[in-house]
Amino acid sequence: MIARRFHLRFSPAQTWRILRQMGLSVQVPVRRAAEHDEEAATTWIKETWPRVDRR
Repeated sequence: MIARRFHLRFSPAQTWRILRQMGLSVQVPVRRAAEHDEEAATTWIKETWPRVDRR
């Protein structure tokens, strides 16, 4: 994308270094969503996922 947009080529290492210098980072959730329902998730994993996984 950088090459197409700006007509410049950077290696992956150079790209990460530039992004870090700009204050950007990999986005990782800090915590679970407030709406997360552990019981519903467990039920889905036990009941629904085995049916999906067999296909």
